[in-house]
Amino acid sequence: MGNDQLRVIASELVRTVRKNSGVDWWKRDNARAKLRVAIKGILQQYGYPPDLASEAIRTVLK
Repeated sequence: MGNDQLRVIASELVRTVRKNSGVDWWKRDNARAKLRVAIKGILQQYGYPPDLASEAIRTVLK
């Protein structure tokens, strides 16, 4: 993947995380699950490699 495409993915991820995270999102399982699904959807939309997606999702949530 090129830097330009990764930049677009990163900005989309930041917007999604800011929009969907609440005050205590790290404590609530349903909030974390909602973020995980949103992140996975963005990665699939941009064709991120499926074998690297689980690690990318963990990195974004950290």
